[in-house]
Amino acid sequence: MKAAKVVRRRPRQARSESTVEAIYEATAQIIEREGADRITTKRISEVSGFSIGTLYQYFHDRDSLLMAMSMAHRGRLIERLKATLAASRDRPVREAISCLVAVLVADARGNRKTLRAIMRAVTRKEMAAKMRDGMRVLDEQIGRSLAELAGVYGVTLSPACQFVLSRSLTCVLWSAVMEDTDLLDGQEIEDRFCDMLAGAMIPGRAFDRAHAMPDANPDPVGQLA
Repeated sequence: MKAAKVVRRRPRQARSESTVEAIYEATAQIIEREGADRITTKRISEVSGFSIGTLYQYFHDRDSLLMAMSMAHRGRLIERLKATLAASRDRPVREAISCLVAVLVADARGNRKTLRAIMRAVTRKEMAAKMRDGMRVLDEQIGRSLAELAGVYGVTLSPACQFVLSRSLTCVLWSAVMEDTDLLDGQEIEDRFCDMLAGAMIPGRAFDRAHAMPDANPDPVGQLA
């Protein structure tokens, strides 16, 4: 999916790029401080200091701006994942998995209001389709990152395994963002992700039940006897 389908004019110079980034920052500030209902081109113009005409030089409308903002965010997250993967190659596999998971969870925690607002504001069918396309790009990158990391330790992840693991990560995080659950702030969600990935990526590893819920009825047959 090319950005040209979303933006009216792509920034090609440093000044244009800084203008677009300032518009994104103003939009994020509005979401954080005033709420998603206040996202209008007029309000973005007021907060950013750029005229509405300048906004329309780059974006067709508010939805296009939000979609472009989402795509830019996705691109930055993918670059962080790549950098984390490169820096984790010499670490123990569990630690490397933890580093990748930490990037994804921290991103969801830190951007939950903006991500939730974008999803709720982007209601047009064609924009929703672009959002799904963007999510698939991220999912596929996560799958490749996991497969590459597993390969370092002699494990091959099948396409089906990559699909299941990557979508398990993003779907849970997306649900946590949309539901605004407090679970997103705890360490356990990261631990559970790491357990799931380690079970598929560490050679010969049995599922770690150290943190599993205790069985309230360990011997139902004996109790019925």
